[in-house]
Amino acid sequence: MALKFFDSQWYLANNPDVAAAVEAGETTPEQHFEMYGVNEGRSPSALFDADYYLVHNTDVAEAVAAGTQTAYGHFEQFGHAEGRAASPYFNVDYYLDQNTDVAEAVENGDTSAYEHFHMYGASEDRSPLAFFNAEQYLAANPDVAEAVEAGDTTATEHFQRYGINEGRNPNMVIVLGAYLAENSDVAAAVDEGSMTALEHLLSFGIAEGRNLGNGLDLALFAEDPVFQEALEAGQTDAALARVSQVAPFLPEFTPPEGFELPSNWEIPQDYVHPDGALLTVPEGWTPDEPVRLPDSFEQPFALVDTDGVMTFEGSAEGDITLINEDGQASFARGSFITADSVPLDGSATITLAEGQHLVAGFEDLEQLSVVGAGTVTAQGTEENDEIDLSEAALVGLTIDAQAGDDTITIADGQTALGGDGADTFVISGAAGTPSVITVGDYDSESGDVIDLRGVEGLNLAEMEVRGAEHDGTQWIWEDYTGDSVGIWFTGSAANVEVTGARADTMTFLIPDTSLVPGGPVYQTARINISEGGVIRAGDDGEALVGGNGTQALIGGAGSDALIGGAGADLFVLNDVSTSNLGAIDMIADFDVSSDFIVGRSTVAAGNIVTGIVDTMDADSLAAVLTAESFTANGAAAITSGASTYLILNDGTAGFDAAGDVVVDITSAGPDLSGLKIVGLPDIDTASLAL
Repeated sequence: MALKFFDSQWYLANNPDVAAAVEAGETTPEQHFEMYGVNEGRSPSALFDADYYLVHNTDVAEAVAAGTQTAYGHFEQFGHAEGRAASPYFNVDYYLDQNTDVAEAVENGDTSAYEHFHMYGASEDRSPLAFFNAEQYLAANPDVAEAVEAGDTTATEHFQRYGINEGRNPNMVIVLGAYLAENSDVAAAVDEGSMTALEHLLSFGIAEGRNLGNGLDLALFAEDPVFQEALEAGQTDAALARVSQVAPFLPEFTPPEGFELPSNWEIPQDYVHPDGALLTVPEGWTPDEPVRLPDSFEQPFALVDTDGVMTFEGSAEGDITLINEDGQASFARGSFITADSVPLDGSATITLAEGQHLVAGFEDLEQLSVVGAGTVTAQGTEENDEIDLSEAALVGLTIDAQAGDDTITIADGQTALGGDGADTFVISGAAGTPSVITVGDYDSESGDVIDLRGVEGLNLAEMEVRGAEHDGTQWIWEDYTGDSVGIWFTGSAANVEVTGARADTMTFLIPDTSLVPGGPVYQTARINISEGGVIRAGDDGEALVGGNGTQALIGGAGSDALIGGAGADLFVLNDVSTSNLGAIDMIADFDVSSDFIVGRSTVAAGNIVTGIVDTMDADSLAAVLTAESFTANGAAAITSGASTYLILNDGTAGFDAAGDVVVDITSAGPDLSGLKIVGLPDIDTASLAL
């Protein structure tokens, strides 16, 4: 006889008398089964049980009674291919439903479900029963896990060959020891060796409504449609799978020692408790993905409408995430989604309690109002976003723009975080009106810019930048030594805090500004207030603002305005490309008592020649600054109209429009006797740092 479904290890484990005979060398497992076992009704493996086969296949039972067939012979010849029920430990329908590749092969006549499982499925850890879970089986049986890790077996192979007979638990919920403790008659039968605990549970216990122990009385499933449907279909393993799925959420369930609900546990749907009680989520459990619990659950987190006031109840403290579901806003907290939602059409208002923090995409928040004592974070995308929530009713708003070159408009009480990329922070406010607008993650090296063009009444000459921070109640700036910067548009009304930017050269977009009538118009300004800071202009003409502290200001190729601010500032003019007759920079606040001009050579104030021209052109200057009067590496102060210009010679006597530095120094006043010109001819302005 060909032993198609024979498993010698299982046969010996489940037949100790045969194992003893084999140990004595009297026979082999295969010989014993062929000569005696098959006629004695012994099973060749967990896939076939003769008694079970005959009970579930009456036509075969009649043939066996007539002596024309044996149970195993029929199964081997016909039954396995016909998909007949042959064992409580293998469900053909479930196996094929879960393994479409096998179902296709069976449909083509290439194999049977039994053949595939016997030859491949068990070693591939394909589950034979709806309630068996290989991962949970290994977690409950560390010795088996070690054997699997060593490559000696799989969880499914061990369960089929040894685990069933040893009374090992098939998953985390079904505890066979608890089942026996609740059912003494079953325990007695198992002790006698007439059946296993799992065999009784599948063959009789489920249908009899037995108590499984650990609070799992099957009476709890008397009204459950999923359980009852499986029971009526005779699929006791599916019924037990339903019990396993629901059990962790039953109020009556007592988890076995060491039980910890996995994060990927499937949420049971459509459960009906006989007493109308609700299922509950175990304390501290969080699923892998956000889920919406069905109505059969006590909701751990809910959106509640009380007379039109929308609030969150339950475990709602902390982060709450808005989920846009086809124009409806649902909310998730700790991976649980509210059962109810609100429309994202501008009509809804959410009230946050203290400690609640709503997180949402910025486009969704454009269609929602949020008030109360909580906070809101609007998230950008990885693209180049244009985010303007300056007029939105969003309490405690922080805009997290994330990656991309973003443009973010912010108003009083709002914070913007730029993230990676060159970001533009657009300030919405008014000079003279106090506000607290916070720019975070400012990074000058990434090209971040603060746009002041929308500030009503802004006067660049009145604007101050100081080391300062807002502590939540007031501005702190006197004796402040931290890294943040405060911006005063005018007077004592502070407006903007830029966190961590005190050592940065901040770039501002400003309204078209001329510091003197008819002078150059500036559209950008650069500011650095750190002690020893260096500010460099770009090539298109900018206003450079120093603030409080000693700084070096270096113009670019365009006509720049150099504003040192308080402190002893260095105006670096040793390179003709930074300020020349074709693009004259203006030092707007030169203080002869403290500030310095850095040129190619040192020139004493008494050696500065003077002159007057009607127009600042090359011919007029050359006529005044002759080779005799304007010596090599010298300096000259030229008056033209109401303006005074400082000219630094390039090393060749006489004026040279292409080589001499020209800068407007009118702000120094008429008395230049204290002017300090320091010569640093080899300084590299491109890499200058103080």
